[in-house]
Amino acid sequence: MNQTLKNLKKLHILGMLSKDAKLEVEKRLKERLETYASEGNSRISFG
Repeated sequence: MNQTLKNLKKLHILGMLSKDAKLEVEKRLKERLETYASEGNSRISFG
């Protein structure tokens, strides 16, 4: 599956979560993105 479809599926799943859970997930994703960016890692994976 290509990355765009994966991202869309992830967004759809996020949309179904409760607001609090969604905020928590978004916070974690943002922290992970910042960590990868600060490490200069161009390959980002969400697990």
